[in-house]
Amino acid sequence: MDTPSAIITGAASGIGKEIAAQLASCGCQLTLLDVDRSALLFTSQELSRRYPAVSIRSETLDVTQAAAQRAAFRAHVETYGGLQLVVLNAGIGERGPFFDPANEGWQNTLDVDLTAVLHGIKIAAEMMSGGGAILAVASAGAFFPMPVAPVYAAAKAGVAHFVRSSARSLASRRPPLRLMALCPEFVETPLVTRLMKEDPELARQLLGSLDIKLLSPAFVASVAADMLADNSGAKYKPGAVALIRQDGEVVQPHARNGGKVIGGSGGKHRAGALGGDGDRAAAIQAQRRVLAVWAVRGLPLEYKKIVIATLSSNFRQAARLVTVPLGPLLRPPRGQLLVRRVYAGINASDINYSSGRWVGGTSRCA
Repeated sequence: MDTPSAIITGAASGIGKEIAAQLASCGCQLTLLDVDRSALLFTSQELSRRYPAVSIRSETLDVTQAAAQRAAFRAHVETYGGLQLVVLNAGIGERGPFFDPANEGWQNTLDVDLTAVLHGIKIAAEMMSGGGAILAVASAGAFFPMPVAPVYAAAKAGVAHFVRSSARSLASRRPPLRLMALCPEFVETPLVTRLMKEDPELARQLLGSLDIKLLSPAFVASVAADMLADNSGAKYKPGAVALIRQDGEVVQPHARNGGKVIGGSGGKHRAGALGGDGDRAAAIQAQRRVLAVWAVRGLPLEYKKIVIATLSSNFRQAARLVTVPLGPLLRPPRGQLLVRRVYAGINASDINYSSGRWVGGTSRCA
């Protein structure tokens, strides 16, 4: 086809809406899918006014219904004669504490954020006979632990790992089909902003600070569009998993060079560049915010250390983990600094002495 076409799930708002706008601006024919009927209609009408030359379809869809998802994809192919781009963006947040015996909603997070995405990839692969690109929008939770949202993090990690595991087989097709994943840190989406308003304490635990500068959906969409357009794989090879850091830096942590940096804040994508002074300044500020959160937390009252309690060649039997209370020095007077230092060490003299006693004398202990 001369004019490419694309399907976007979760297209009514946030990242999905901005990706739709990016693709429409390039003349791409669109099918927008979302469970929110009214928001979807509003977005479809808005984009149609902005891009009158572009054909934009919309359809209400619950992505957990695999048969309905397949029907929506088939309707797109029948309308436009093919399918070149798919963006699987639909997602939800954590549904209550996982270990709460009364919580039965956690399964919904897996259904939407993982299972439905896999169904989408499978259906897209079947219908994209002419090749193209599939982009799964995951989250930085695929890389970093999220104690307040463990199921969400597990689902996003599952998506990222599935992409890396299955991309090669799709890329070997002729014509090839590129499968990739995009993992932004915290974005100014309705999901995040609603959490900040309705449960500030939970949002603080998740974000680290309510003063954090959220990524803009438009910037995340610009990275997504860049990934979709990179047909040569010069920057984003099949199986690429791009992490967008809070300062706007775009990194591929799984790249063979140990973490390929694609760009910095402001949407400038420079392969192998660490970014300019603005990027470094933003990174420094982000680190300061993290340390500020740590500094105002309650200080520890104790620490643990390993001591040799008995003479034995079996370290587990010889060693004990001892809890030691911390003194008042951890609360410095005003005007003084508390320095965080993490270290691990072994008292070699204790080890040598124990070894010498155990083997029967220092002369035999080398």
